[in-house]
Amino acid sequence: MKTYNRLPHILNRNIVNKISTDEINLTFSRKEYSHLRNIERVVFSKFIKEVEIEDIDSILESYDFTKEDIKRLYETSPYRNSLLSKEWDKYFELQSIFKPKKVVRKPSRITMQILAKRGVIPIVDDGVDTTDREIESLNGLIEETKNNPKMADYKKQRYIKFYENKKDELVVK
Repeated sequence: MKTYNRLPHILNRNIVNKISTDEINLTFSRKEYSHLRNIERVVFSKFIKEVEIEDIDSILESYDFTKEDIKRLYETSPYRNSLLSKEWDKYFELQSIFKPKKVVRKPSRITMQILAKRGVIPIVDDGVDTTDREIESLNGLIEETKNNPKMADYKKQRYIKFYENKKDELVVK
Protein backbone atom coordinates (compact mmCIF):
# COMPACT_ATOMS: atom_id res chain seq x y z
CA MET A 1 0.00 0.00 0.00
CA LYS A 2 1.48 3.34 -0.98
CA THR A 3 1.01 6.19 1.46
CA TYR A 4 -0.27 9.61 0.57
CA ASN A 5 2.30 11.63 2.55
CA ARG A 6 0.24 14.79 2.79
CA LEU A 7 -2.52 13.23 4.95
CA PRO A 8 -0.33 12.20 7.93
CA HIS A 9 1.37 15.57 7.72
CA ILE A 10 -2.00 17.37 7.90
CA LEU A 11 -3.41 15.17 10.66
CA ASN A 12 -0.26 15.29 12.82
CA ARG A 13 0.09 19.05 12.72
CA ASN A 14 0.05 20.55 16.25
CA ILE A 15 -0.45 17.16 17.94
CA VAL A 16 1.88 15.68 20.57
CA ASN A 17 0.97 12.02 20.00
CA LYS A 18 1.37 11.37 16.30
CA ILE A 19 -1.40 9.55 14.44
CA SER A 20 -0.41 6.39 12.58
CA THR A 21 -1.77 5.21 9.24
CA ASP A 22 -3.37 2.26 11.07
CA GLU A 23 -5.34 4.69 13.25
CA ILE A 24 -6.43 6.57 10.15
CA ASN A 25 -7.69 3.36 8.54
CA LEU A 26 -9.35 2.26 11.79
CA THR A 27 -11.15 5.59 12.09
CA PHE A 28 -12.81 5.26 8.70
CA SER A 29 -13.67 1.59 9.22
CA ARG A 30 -16.17 2.54 11.96
CA LYS A 31 -19.87 2.49 11.10
CA GLU A 32 -20.95 5.66 12.94
CA TYR A 33 -19.43 8.79 14.38
CA SER A 34 -20.74 7.88 17.86
CA HIS A 35 -18.64 4.67 17.74
CA LEU A 36 -15.38 6.59 17.39
CA ARG A 37 -12.92 6.78 20.26
CA ASN A 38 -11.51 10.18 21.25
CA ILE A 39 -8.36 9.90 19.13
CA GLU A 40 -10.47 8.76 16.18
CA ARG A 41 -12.74 11.78 16.62
CA VAL A 42 -9.65 13.98 16.46
CA VAL A 43 -8.57 12.24 13.25
CA PHE A 44 -12.01 12.68 11.67
CA SER A 45 -12.30 16.28 12.86
CA LYS A 46 -8.94 17.25 11.42
CA PHE A 47 -9.79 15.37 8.22
CA ILE A 48 -13.05 17.29 7.75
CA LYS A 49 -11.58 20.65 8.72
CA GLU A 50 -8.20 20.54 7.01
CA VAL A 51 -8.22 18.18 4.03
CA GLU A 52 -9.01 19.77 0.70
CA ILE A 53 -11.82 18.15 -1.30
CA GLU A 54 -9.50 18.03 -4.35
CA ASP A 55 -7.07 15.77 -2.45
CA ILE A 56 -9.61 13.12 -1.46
CA ASP A 57 -9.25 11.00 -4.62
CA SER A 58 -5.51 10.60 -4.12
CA ILE A 59 -6.07 9.83 -0.42
CA LEU A 60 -8.62 7.15 -1.27
CA GLU A 61 -6.11 5.49 -3.61
CA SER A 62 -3.55 5.33 -0.80
CA TYR A 63 -5.66 4.11 2.11
CA ASP A 64 -8.03 1.24 2.88
CA PHE A 65 -11.25 3.24 3.01
CA THR A 66 -13.73 4.49 0.45
CA LYS A 67 -15.79 7.57 -0.23
CA GLU A 68 -18.81 5.74 1.25
CA ASP A 69 -16.90 5.17 4.53
CA ILE A 70 -16.20 8.89 4.83
CA LYS A 71 -19.78 9.74 3.86
CA ARG A 72 -21.21 7.33 6.47
CA LEU A 73 -19.17 8.96 9.26
CA TYR A 74 -19.91 12.45 7.97
CA GLU A 75 -23.68 11.87 7.91
CA THR A 76 -23.72 10.84 11.58
CA SER A 77 -21.27 13.52 12.74
CA PRO A 78 -21.94 16.99 14.18
CA TYR A 79 -20.11 18.45 11.17
CA ARG A 80 -23.20 17.70 9.07
CA ASN A 81 -24.85 20.73 10.67
CA SER A 82 -21.94 23.19 10.73
CA LEU A 83 -20.37 25.87 8.58
CA LEU A 84 -18.18 23.19 6.98
CA SER A 85 -21.19 21.29 5.69
CA LYS A 86 -21.73 23.31 2.50
CA GLU A 87 -18.57 22.00 0.83
CA TRP A 88 -18.93 18.43 2.10
CA ASP A 89 -22.65 18.20 1.30
CA LYS A 90 -21.84 19.21 -2.25
CA TYR A 91 -19.06 16.60 -2.47
CA PHE A 92 -21.29 13.81 -1.15
CA GLU A 93 -24.33 15.10 -3.09
CA LEU A 94 -26.41 15.46 0.06
CA GLN A 95 -29.25 17.85 0.80
CA SER A 96 -27.96 20.55 3.14
CA ILE A 97 -29.47 20.58 6.65
CA PHE A 98 -27.35 23.46 7.98
CA LYS A 99 -29.36 26.37 9.35
CA PRO A 100 -27.41 29.22 10.90
CA LYS A 101 -28.54 30.08 14.39
CA LYS A 102 -30.11 33.50 14.79
CA VAL A 103 -28.47 35.38 17.63
CA VAL A 104 -30.53 37.93 19.51
CA ARG A 105 -28.44 39.86 21.97
CA LYS A 106 -30.07 41.38 24.99
CA PRO A 107 -28.51 44.63 26.22
CA SER A 108 -26.43 44.38 29.39
CA ARG A 109 -27.27 46.27 32.58
CA ILE A 110 -24.54 48.84 31.81
CA THR A 111 -25.87 49.35 28.27
CA MET A 112 -29.37 49.86 29.70
CA GLN A 113 -28.03 52.53 32.09
CA ILE A 114 -26.17 54.35 29.32
CA LEU A 115 -29.24 54.29 27.08
CA ALA A 116 -31.42 55.53 29.94
CA LYS A 117 -29.06 58.50 30.42
CA ARG A 118 -29.31 59.25 26.70
CA GLY A 119 -33.08 59.19 26.85
CA VAL A 120 -33.59 55.93 24.99
CA ILE A 121 -35.66 53.28 26.75
CA PRO A 122 -34.59 49.87 25.42
CA ILE A 123 -37.08 47.07 25.02
CA VAL A 124 -35.76 43.52 24.94
CA ASP A 125 -37.31 41.21 22.37
CA ASP A 126 -38.19 38.13 24.40
CA GLY A 127 -40.35 36.51 21.75
CA VAL A 128 -43.52 38.13 23.08
CA ASP A 129 -45.42 40.64 20.97
CA THR A 130 -43.94 43.89 22.27
CA THR A 131 -45.97 46.46 20.36
CA ASP A 132 -48.08 47.42 23.42
CA ARG A 133 -44.96 47.75 25.54
CA GLU A 134 -43.29 49.88 22.87
CA ILE A 135 -46.28 52.19 22.66
CA GLU A 136 -46.37 52.58 26.45
CA SER A 137 -42.64 53.36 26.56
CA LEU A 138 -42.92 55.86 23.73
CA ASN A 139 -45.92 57.53 25.39
CA GLY A 140 -43.93 57.68 28.65
CA LEU A 141 -41.04 59.33 26.83
CA ILE A 142 -43.30 61.93 25.30
CA GLU A 143 -45.11 62.50 28.63
CA GLU A 144 -41.78 63.14 30.41
CA THR A 145 -40.81 65.81 27.91
CA LYS A 146 -44.22 67.47 27.51
CA ASN A 147 -42.87 70.85 28.58
CA ASN A 148 -40.21 70.77 25.87
CA PRO A 149 -41.73 69.72 22.49
CA LYS A 150 -38.36 69.82 20.68
CA MET A 151 -36.84 67.41 23.20
CA ALA A 152 -39.86 65.07 22.92
CA ASP A 153 -39.49 64.96 19.14
CA TYR A 154 -35.73 64.34 19.43
CA LYS A 155 -36.23 61.47 21.90
CA LYS A 156 -38.97 59.98 19.74
CA GLN A 157 -36.66 59.97 16.70
CA ARG A 158 -33.80 58.41 18.73
CA TYR A 159 -36.17 55.73 20.01
CA ILE A 160 -37.41 54.84 16.53
CA LYS A 161 -33.86 54.75 15.05
CA PHE A 162 -32.70 52.49 17.88
CA TYR A 163 -35.46 49.95 17.37
CA GLU A 164 -35.68 49.95 13.56
CA ASN A 165 -33.75 46.70 13.45
CA LYS A 166 -34.57 45.20 16.86
CA LYS A 167 -35.83 41.88 15.49
CA ASP A 168 -32.35 40.91 14.19
CA GLU A 169 -30.00 42.65 16.62
CA LEU A 170 -30.02 45.69 18.79
CA VAL A 171 -28.10 48.31 16.83
CA VAL A 172 -27.68 51.99 17.63
CA LYS A 173 -27.52 54.00 14.42
